[in-house]
Amino acid sequence: MRATVQVPVAVSTPYVYFAGLSDSVIHKTIEIEGRDEHPIRIEPLSFDLAGKVVFRIEEVKPGREFHVHLSTIPGWKGTYLGALKLKTNHPRKPTLTIRIRGRIKEAPGKGTG
Repeated sequence: MRATVQVPVAVSTPYVYFAGLSDSVIHKTIEIEGRDEHPIRIEPLSFDLAGKVVFRIEEVKPGREFHVHLSTIPGWKGTYLGALKLKTNHPRKPTLTIRIRGRIKEAPGKGTG
């Protein structure tokens, strides 16, 4: 027996990993797409990495496609693990969770001197 699973809301990746140096900004983009007849809306529900990462939600195709842009904040170093939870209006997928992990090393010349 074969079956096709219909995904109502597709996420390009549910997981983001940042690695780099503390003096740079690292950008990542996640694509979210509504795949059925139900138009979607997305809004932030919770975010626990304020001060380390910033995000912005861009509506690319109204009710259909969104890009979530995530960026590290320069000057912060260390490791972290957290999540961005998004609320949708889709009855079959009311929340989306994007797990975020980072390992940011101190930039050369920024330490003791």
